[in-house]
Amino acid sequence: MKVCHNCLAKNYLTHIKCFACSALLTIPRTQKGKGLFLPSQIGLQGLSSILFIQDPTHIPKLGYPWFARPAPSLPRHGYFDSKIVKEPSEVEAILKQVLEDDPGGEVILCPFIKPTCSGILTKNSLVIGSGHDGATAGKNTTTIPFVGLNIAAQYLLDSVGIKQPQWPYLELVLPTDSKSPVVTQVRAGLALKQATGDYIPKVTEVTKVIKADPLVYQDLEWEKEIEAVAGQEGVVVWHPGGALTDHFSIHSITKEIPVIFGEISPKVGQILEPANVELGDFDPQAMLQGVVIGDKYKVGDPVGSGAPIITAILIALHNSAVMTGESSKWIGFAAAMMVRLGTVALNGEARHWRPKGGNKPDRGKVYTKHIKSSLTTHRDTVRPLVNIFRYGVWGGGAFGGPKWACCGAGIVALLNSVRNLAQNPTKSSATGVVAKLNLAVNQAHNGGWWLNKFCGSEEMFNAVQQGKISYILPAMGVFYQAHTMQPSYVAEQIQEYAQWPETTLTPPYTVSARLNVKAGTVEITVTSRQLKSYGRVISAKLSKHLNSDQLDQLKTGAYLIGDVDGYRLELQTDPALVLWKEESLAEMAAEITGKRTGKKG
Repeated sequence: MKVCHNCLAKNYLTHIKCFACSALLTIPRTQKGKGLFLPSQIGLQGLSSILFIQDPTHIPKLGYPWFARPAPSLPRHGYFDSKIVKEPSEVEAILKQVLEDDPGGEVILCPFIKPTCSGILTKNSLVIGSGHDGATAGKNTTTIPFVGLNIAAQYLLDSVGIKQPQWPYLELVLPTDSKSPVVTQVRAGLALKQATGDYIPKVTEVTKVIKADPLVYQDLEWEKEIEAVAGQEGVVVWHPGGALTDHFSIHSITKEIPVIFGEISPKVGQILEPANVELGDFDPQAMLQGVVIGDKYKVGDPVGSGAPIITAILIALHNSAVMTGESSKWIGFAAAMMVRLGTVALNGEARHWRPKGGNKPDRGKVYTKHIKSSLTTHRDTVRPLVNIFRYGVWGGGAFGGPKWACCGAGIVALLNSVRNLAQNPTKSSATGVVAKLNLAVNQAHNGGWWLNKFCGSEEMFNAVQQGKISYILPAMGVFYQAHTMQPSYVAEQIQEYAQWPETTLTPPYTVSARLNVKAGTVEITVTSRQLKSYGRVISAKLSKHLNSDQLDQLKTGAYLIGDVDGYRLELQTDPALVLWKEESLAEMAAEITGKRTGKKG
């Protein structure tokens, strides 16, 4: 909302005169100012109150404190620092500073938002940092790369001064009291060929290293520093903790000065080779670190906080093609969270199966209890859950049954892929985690996509896949929380995953089985240790035509054997004659994924 400097009444951004006092409202004249009109046009949350100060007469006398954002006529990354102002004289001093530097500039006043973290969203990445300026200043940032986001239609970008080939840079703040980021600025910026990695445009022999330090360079100091060394051969910027889209990097990239982000500074005389911006390979160790972070990530109420986590899982899966190198940790994180939430959903559905009668446990309590469990505990419980759905008695098609068993099979496959990665951390085993994450995510229960238990509908699935940012941004807090986790026990936890036995879809241990032979079909009633006498009757259509002797043998000498993926019925002849084999649950799950994605999962 645009605020009247005279009476502080809130007006729609399109208003020219204040509806309350008829004072003329200032129209923004900078690109940054015009950009604040964009969030509401693309379904995002923008600033609640905005004042555009271009002249001392525009400075409000009331409403302090405000947060003052200096804005040049054209975007300049890393301009005068934004700050809290507590009285009109402070605004006047900032305005004077801006107008002396750029007569077409202005100062934007808005409320100060106490931040959990900040971010910069562009077409190919979301960069997140701590505080209100961590992302823009490059302080201990993390980058979530995207295949490509369609932030806004070009005609909308044109209307706020962002012309091709420029990209929109959306600056974000996540308030401490909200899960929804606020767009605090929309500016035009450089189109980037890469989302992560060092920027090295050509072979460079290092002659000088400049450290990009937010504590050293304030206001326009970095811009002047880069202008002074532009064109000098061998100058390199060292920017530990930074990202390609922050102010330090953009100024350097604009002048084609290499930027190195690692913890070790480049040395004078060192030869830097051009960075390969083509897609790299998955990093198995980074992926395993992400699994450990996901294993230990704290979740409160999965019903209330599960949707942003599901969004993060979908972002990692749908953008896995660019989640390479260090970004592979987001795939590992997604795999761990998928196991946790998936097993929680299985437990929630299993509460409908009540062989002993009585009241069902509350879904929320079941979710809250099991979300705290480790991956190892989930691995131990998933097969018994699958067997409840696969072999238990379920009345009607509303609850439980084979589709939920397939959901469990997807989790089993994902757990085994994590085990394989821990035992043999290669590019191949890392690719296997991506494939099994896809398999698990794409399962469906009796009422649709199974993760709707946490996010309400399947709309999120399609929206994230299509790169709709209004659905993507709620995951910002999840990624930031995961980024701040630096577990010291990664190696020990990975070793624990490597020692897992393979998880199978073996049926429950059979105490007894009774056969009822019909024409070409055998009805098998199983009593098992797990399900007691509450197992369903299995209808086995024989694969062989039996003669009279074999039929007699079937009645007295047939064996029901639990295999790694279901039962099989055989006669103990030499060789054994397999009469029936249960349909593979793993193959059924893959078929479901294939129908959802258009290819076999």
